[in-house]
Amino acid sequence: MQDATSDGNARRLTRREAAFDVVAVIVLVPTAAIGSGVLLGFLFASPPRLADVVLVQALLVLVGVYALLERRGSRFAEIGLVSPRANDPGRALLVLLAAFGVNAALTVAIFAWSPATLEEHLQGLESVALGLTEGVPLAATIALLLLVGFYEEILARGLLLTRLRQILGGYWPPAIVSALLFALGHFYQGLYGMVQTALLGLVLAAFTLRWGTLWPAILAHSAVNILSVVQLREIGIPDL
Repeated sequence: MQDATSDGNARRLTRREAAFDVVAVIVLVPTAAIGSGVLLGFLFASPPRLADVVLVQALLVLVGVYALLERRGSRFAEIGLVSPRANDPGRALLVLLAAFGVNAALTVAIFAWSPATLEEHLQGLESVALGLTEGVPLAATIALLLLVGFYEEILARGLLLTRLRQILGGYWPPAIVSALLFALGHFYQGLYGMVQTALLGLVLAAFTLRWGTLWPAILAHSAVNILSVVQLREIGIPDL
């Protein structure tokens, strides 16, 4: 089993330093979300598109992660952003299949328990998908979703997971905590959406810790985003 931190020469942080970075990540996400809207509202008279807000938010988060790494004298490779490998696409497919399997099991359980909950969740996702793609060409939407998958993995399975492992040690405790924090960042999707996101985060964290690279998770996460948004944009909500 490999460590998500791939550079054996990296300085080992104290638990206090690692905890500071975890808190900084938790603060960074809403700050970037609010800051992107404020910045675009200041620069442009018309209300910004959701796609523009997400783009600026992604860039602000990446700048924030870079600043935190610079503060520690670290590099992106130390949180799992190592050089791409030839087997990354195959591994990403395995992660994607695992994520779909877990999501399918959850969907069946929720549908059996409360079909209305599932329908409400899908309607919320459709609203987000339509807002994200409104006035945006399909190619630009796909590029944006690739960026979202990239920055969220650097943040959640990169910096956050690495720091949690330095605090908690082991394999499953940091994977579970990082998945829960990842889910909290998607609170706008409601309780069902947060459970769904937590399970996806747990799958991504487990494979990232296993392989010591972020690329399979980045590719799989981006694929989930693209398939979900394009389906909701082009096809809509399936009949339940």
